[in-house]
Amino acid sequence: MALMLVFPTLSQRLASDPALWRDLQIPSVDATAKLICTAPYLGQAHNLSLLYPPATLTDDGCVAIASHCRDLQIVDLSWAKITNKSIANLVRLCPSIRNLRLKGTQITEAAMPLLSRLHLENLDISDIDSIRDTACAKIANSCAGLVTLDVGFTEVTESGVASILAKCKSMRSISLWGCPVGDSLASVIATSESSTLRDLVICSTRVTASGIEELLKQCSVAGLEVCPAIKNKHVRLKRLHIGRIQVTERIKLLAARNAITLVPY
Repeated sequence: MALMLVFPTLSQRLASDPALWRDLQIPSVDATAKLICTAPYLGQAHNLSLLYPPATLTDDGCVAIASHCRDLQIVDLSWAKITNKSIANLVRLCPSIRNLRLKGTQITEAAMPLLSRLHLENLDISDIDSIRDTACAKIANSCAGLVTLDVGFTEVTESGVASILAKCKSMRSISLWGCPVGDSLASVIATSESSTLRDLVICSTRVTASGIEELLKQCSVAGLEVCPAIKNKHVRLKRLHIGRIQVTERIKLLAARNAITLVPY
């Protein structure tokens, strides 16, 4: 990257190959981001991530990126010091974004309706204190096509999960790592009739061994009655991330019968 900026001739030659500029990693400093993004060949970038540490990119730097890289599809702004202003500019200037990581940023739930302008498939809004159940309801209404969602270490509860599963019918993976969800999560997932959910992360939550056992009772393998305890033929989990919860023999049996992999972390 540095050579491209110093030697214009080399820049012109290499810029003719768009494949070289699909992935863009930039320093998370506003002034540097603005300088790099003025390079004409970077307008071809599809994937954007920030270099660590530290993430000091603010709204000004994000606006510069969005203005010059309008074909972005995958954007990772984790831990950047950006607000809802950046989201407004991203959705307006970069309509092709499909994968958006906003982990640890300063956005609020007020930005969630803005995401309706994108056709998001993957969204990470983990480690954001302002994300609660009401934000999940807005996400469900704005991003019905989501396939994966990470709301780890937020204040999302069973109510928020219910909102997501009710509207996001293509959802395959949800991470609730560190969220205040408990054993009632099993009934929420069962009543949602979600037939696409395959991967669920409940590490460091309030879910106990009893809650995991109840959840496994709701599961099936492609709708086949392989376990007498099956109650709901819609729930077809394949992986359940349980953290440090002690696995009982009953849990092992239910997981084995339903072909579900229990992942410690």
